[in-house]
Amino acid sequence: MSDINKFHLKKIDIFFVIILFVFSLFIIFSKINLSQLDDWDEGIYANISGDIVENNNWFTQKLQGLDWYEKEPLPYWLMAISIKTLGFNVFAVRFPFAILSAFIAPLIYLISNYYTDKKIYSFLLSIVFFVNPILWNKHSPETGNFDTMNLSLFLLSITLYLYLRDSKKFWISALFISLTLMTRGVMGFLFFSIIILSELTRPLFNLKRWSTKKIILFLFISITPWIFWHTYSLIYGGKEYINIYWKEQFFSRIDSPLQGHHGTYRYYIDFVNWLSPDLLKIFFLSLITALYLIIKKQWQYFIFLIWFIFIIVPIQIMQTKLAWYIIPALPIFYLMPMLSFLDIFKKTLQKYKAFYILFTILIIFYATKVSIINTKKIFLEQNNSDKNFIEISISYLPEDKPNILLYETEGWIKGRTLPTFYWYLYFENQKKPLYTDRNVLKNKRIDLSLYNYIIVENDNLKTLDELSKIFTYKKIYNDDKFTLIHIEKI
Repeated sequence: MSDINKFHLKKIDIFFVIILFVFSLFIIFSKINLSQLDDWDEGIYANISGDIVENNNWFTQKLQGLDWYEKEPLPYWLMAISIKTLGFNVFAVRFPFAILSAFIAPLIYLISNYYTDKKIYSFLLSIVFFVNPILWNKHSPETGNFDTMNLSLFLLSITLYLYLRDSKKFWISALFISLTLMTRGVMGFLFFSIIILSELTRPLFNLKRWSTKKIILFLFISITPWIFWHTYSLIYGGKEYINIYWKEQFFSRIDSPLQGHHGTYRYYIDFVNWLSPDLLKIFFLSLITALYLIIKKQWQYFIFLIWFIFIIVPIQIMQTKLAWYIIPALPIFYLMPMLSFLDIFKKTLQKYKAFYILFTILIIFYATKVSIINTKKIFLEQNNSDKNFIEISISYLPEDKPNILLYETEGWIKGRTLPTFYWYLYFENQKKPLYTDRNVLKNKRIDLSLYNYIIVENDNLKTLDELSKIFTYKKIYNDDKFTLIHIEKI
């Protein structure tokens, strides 16, 4: 095992890290503008960040004018800085998360480099991990979602813990734990617990642990920004903050499926097995080898075990099931099999050079094949239809007529508009969209003389036809989901 505490990296390590970073950037930025903003999450985040820029209000999150307490502020701040710099466009929304996600593969390499001196294996593992279909299935690295950013910050905190735990700069790892807390909230406490429990159990492996003073300092640095933010939110939002952040978004996710996101106890097993069927078999086999190494007093594999348990058990207990909840556990599914097998068969590989060469050739061939197949899949999975509808519809709207009605287009709570529509219409094209429904139009609670155009879901065209006594319209453009109409006579 390399002397990780001195943080000595060889030239080949720096070379591999740079190659992995550039490779990651290439894939991410090749896809960054290929799809529209995703409803709901990505569109919501873009709306909130757009509001920050528009109103220069960095400490009160708002979604279409109403207070928002569901998430911590760091990702919104990064997105807002990007929008302020690059303008109101999809690229700006996604840019900070794309950059941060590009560090995932290099960090996987550095963690693997702690466990083995077989650098080509660490390099190949990092590529295979980065292009794995699970990472790119939901909330993938090229989107404006927060999960791969959160993974990158967590991996950085683990890397720094391993490399610097015996140095005076051990506390730097805690800084990045604090950033995970300011990104994904309570989940950051799981990351903190992984590191602290790993540290506290070192005496069981005949290793020296941190002093109580160091542990308290690590805790203080990790949680202080999060405590300040939530104290501010409590003062500002009071009961509404408690009801939304804690009751709805935290406790409700545990005891009931939030917004219909439910699943059986096999939800995550089935999800991983669906996208990567061989991965589960290899991983469960590696659990046996890892447990053997733990019994042999190899502390570094105990970290993997804690990592796996502290992520999987909570998401299994929760009644709300979402595919991206498993993302922080994904590195273990790749790191533990390869590294534990290499450790188990270390002497055999050293003794029989011909076998080592043949084994390495097979690994290179397999990793290359898997990486090519998965990279092709990444570029094939695109969805542009809704964005094309908005772009084409905008070309029909006169610049001097900004008002547009959205008729039952998946209208959201409290009169909020479908987030992606609001982003493209309001922030990117300076239109003034307003959500409406049949009752509002029937009872003439809107002055239709102010609106010349309506976007309607195709399924709701029949209910719109029932209002023919109030106004007549002409279809301008439609796709398989939406139709743009022009109000001709009121």
